[in-house]
Amino acid sequence: MGRGFLLTSWVEFLAELGIASTEAASKVLTLNTSYARGLISYGEFAERAVYSYGQLLSGVPVARVTDVAEHFAREYVKRNLNDLVEPLLDEIRRHEAKLFIVSGAPLAPLLACTHHLKVDRIWGLEMKSAGGVYQDAVSVNPAGAVAKGSIVNGLAESYDIRLALGDSEADQPLLASAPYGVVVGNPTWDPHGAGLVLHLDAGRGHDERLRSFADQALS
Repeated sequence: MGRGFLLTSWVEFLAELGIASTEAASKVLTLNTSYARGLISYGEFAERAVYSYGQLLSGVPVARVTDVAEHFAREYVKRNLNDLVEPLLDEIRRHEAKLFIVSGAPLAPLLACTHHLKVDRIWGLEMKSAGGVYQDAVSVNPAGAVAKGSIVNGLAESYDIRLALGDSEADQPLLASAPYGVVVGNPTWDPHGAGLVLHLDAGRGHDERLRSFADQALS
C-alpha cells in the first residue's frame, strides 16, 4: 500500500531471477522514485511505468511468469498482510460482503497474492500474449482514474458499494462511490465527493480503528 507498489517489488523480483534485465527493471524503479519524490504525477507514473513494464516482459513465457508469481506472493504476503489488511478482511467476511480489487498492479502477482483472500473479482494490469509468450502491448490497464471509474460504475449497477480503500488520486472514483472510505499513506489527500474518510498511514497499529470503521460501513 502507499507508494510502495506491488509493481516495484515484482519488478525487482523478476530482475533477481534474471527474467527481466537490470536495465529494464531500473526504468520502472526510477519512475517509482520520481513519483515518490513528487517529481511526476501518478498519471504520468502509471502511463510510463506500464510502457516500461511491457518492454520488460516482452518475449517472456506466460507460464514462467505465472509460476514465479506464486513464489513471489509467499514472501510478499508475509511482509505486507499487516494490520491494515487483516481487520478489513475479517469485517468483510463477518458481514458476508463482496470484495473487489481494482488495481494497476500486474495481474499475475496480484492473483497469486490474493488467491487465499476469497476475492470476488480482481482487475489488474494485463499484457497481451501470443503463442504463450508476452507481447509488448497492453490488454487491460485499470491504473488510471478513467479506467477505474468505468469499472466502479459497472459495479454500482449491481451492488451497493459501502466501503472503498485507496492510496492515490487515481482511486478517486473508488472513494467517491462509497459512503465510507479509507485513504492509506496519503495524509494530505481528501478525495473529492467522498463520504466519511478515515486516513491511515501505511504502518501498523490501526487494528481496532479499522475494524470499528469497517463495521460501521458494512452494518
